[in-house]
Amino acid sequence: MNPLFPSTTWIVSSATDLKEHGRKTVCIARNVNAQLERMHSYLFYHNYLKQFRINDPVSMKHYRHYHRAGIDEQAVKQATANIYTRRKFFSHVRTKLTWFEQLVWMRLLKNPEVPTAMYLPRFLTCY
Repeated sequence: MNPLFPSTTWIVSSATDLKEHGRKTVCIARNVNAQLERMHSYLFYHNYLKQFRINDPVSMKHYRHYHRAGIDEQAVKQATANIYTRRKFFSHVRTKLTWFEQLVWMRLLKNPEVPTAMYLPRFLTCY
């Protein structure tokens, strides 16, 4: 019944799975862009592929978060297959990305303590 339950659950699970977000952490990401890419991958895993383990009955062993959200299983399987089998080019996804996702893709976010730019592989910018 708590309206903050989804955000609280997200904070706890990200703190346990992503070490840079742990409580009183000493692990610091060396690169902001790389950390945000890891966070994006983790969001996909957490929201779609993670096993739904509330009350954890054995009969719900294959029940995932996308089932609970009512998302079509074929759509999730197709998206997962596309992630692992097709290389994404910026020209193909540019119109689908938000401005912040474009900044992360092009690795334009600056690290506060590192004055040099991050290496950007050519395939990320191919048109």
